[in-house]
Amino acid sequence: MHEILSLAALPAELDWRWKDGVNFTTVSRNQHIPKYCGACWSFAATSCLADRIRIARGPVGREINLAMQVILNCDKVDMGCSGGDALSAYQFIKNLSGLPEETCQLYAAEGHDTGKSCTAMDICKTCDSSGCRPQMEYPVYNVAEFGNVYGEHEMMAELQRGPIACAIATPEDFSAYLGYGIYEDMSGMNSITDIDHLISVVGYGSEDGVPYWVIRNSWGTYWGYYGFARVRRGVNNIAIETECGWGTPANGGHPTMMKANVSAPRAEPLLAVEATASCRVERSDWTAVGGERVSSPRPHDVLTNAAPSTWDWRNVSGKSYVSRDTNENIPKYCASCWAHAVASALSDRIAIARNGAWPEISLSPQVLLNCRGGGSCSGGDPAGAYAYIHRHGITDETCQVYQATELECNIEGKCMNCAPGNSEHGLTWPGKCEAVADPIMYFIAEYGSVRGPHNMKAEIFMRGPIGCGMEATAGFRNYTRGVYSEELQSTTINHQVSLAGWSVAGHNEAVQNGVEHWIGRNSWGTYWGEGGWFRIQMHRNNLGIEEDCDWGVPEPSAPVPSSMIEARAQLLYM
Repeated sequence: MHEILSLAALPAELDWRWKDGVNFTTVSRNQHIPKYCGACWSFAATSCLADRIRIARGPVGREINLAMQVILNCDKVDMGCSGGDALSAYQFIKNLSGLPEETCQLYAAEGHDTGKSCTAMDICKTCDSSGCRPQMEYPVYNVAEFGNVYGEHEMMAELQRGPIACAIATPEDFSAYLGYGIYEDMSGMNSITDIDHLISVVGYGSEDGVPYWVIRNSWGTYWGYYGFARVRRGVNNIAIETECGWGTPANGGHPTMMKANVSAPRAEPLLAVEATASCRVERSDWTAVGGERVSSPRPHDVLTNAAPSTWDWRNVSGKSYVSRDTNENIPKYCASCWAHAVASALSDRIAIARNGAWPEISLSPQVLLNCRGGGSCSGGDPAGAYAYIHRHGITDETCQVYQATELECNIEGKCMNCAPGNSEHGLTWPGKCEAVADPIMYFIAEYGSVRGPHNMKAEIFMRGPIGCGMEATAGFRNYTRGVYSEELQSTTINHQVSLAGWSVAGHNEAVQNGVEHWIGRNSWGTYWGEGGWFRIQMHRNNLGIEEDCDWGVPEPSAPVPSSMIEARAQLLYM
């Protein structure tokens, strides 16, 4: 890009967190949980590529988050948790013919240097109550081109195509940066020999005549300002202008399908025990948690006009408000649909309340598991989850990454961070972990139930996605695409999903033309259904999805201080 665009031709500022009124950056991450792992290079490379996929595909639809753990497992050119380089990560993705999404392989803070293998199941796996096995087919995202840029002009020019991954030095006070002002190191750590970390640069600008870069770190949202910072530009501060890597997404940011490299075919996907396993209780027992908490009029009581004929929070006026997709069943089977549905719907509603402004918040279902906030890996009840969040609050996933297990409900179980130490064989892994003293907490002001198409539409339209119980039959578990329907004599609620809208089947689905249906998100990975999503018939033959739904209203907090990084996101954050 620097061969095409002169410095004079570049815009004075650019910020992919708020470009033309849209946030194109993907969610903040934390490389230091559940263990300490020097995986910054993998995070920087995959985050930048995921951002560029979002840019290439446009601001609507679901978010793509790539599996940095696959790079740590299988990229033998780099050193796993002991370090690596963004450019060689892009070369690895190219050689692999594409990288799967994170719902194939969750981040475990481990690498081939700490004993991880690179089998088919270490690239994409699926688990059920009978055990885990390789996922036989899954979407992957490839790079078309990749390369390096050096210096301020080349970096600014390449940023016109999207974020870039840059090597930096990390002075002691950088680790303690709280997000105020423009960071500038005065110790002189700006040479290539000082470099020890990689971050992503997502923009640039100036304030009061001081030029800066906008960077995203991978140290959690409690570092800097929601994981981001501004760094002095033009003087190679912390060596940030020494060397940066970039990659462009192939195929316009759209996936191709990959088949698992295994000789034997996968066994039958559904066993009898799997088909009857329940992650959701039959009915929400609101009385057991103190009843519903409703302090404002319910949407179906105040919606004077009919809801629109179609509505989808993945595309409202050309903008998506839905948070990242999840997989409750990796790294092992855990019947936690109740926690994922609640966390996803509330994360979406936070985005809606903030008009889609950066930063994106992804609430942690792991906290609900740790503190038995509604249930466990043996199933649960969303009513208990809402009551827990109202009383105790919940942190985001950079405080507690999903591990598909039940940990302690102590301070660390709500928000933790790990530092080098407690190692063997000279490695910094697995580190020493401790509680984060003052994490950002999210609460809900109201919560309750809703049922029936009219009431559900009103709730979704006016306030955002809702959670709904349903019977996950064998047929639904094998769903791939289209509008699903199944006639049952009676239904038993054993699963929880979230609904983000509704529509009518289009003309290209002649058999189902004119069928009104719900648009839902599951928590079984993006290789299931329509990228982790589904459509199911409205009014009848829909596995009881209209009988037992729930909602929560995020509690607003104080305005974001103007002294912090994002002046254009001066909305109430949740």
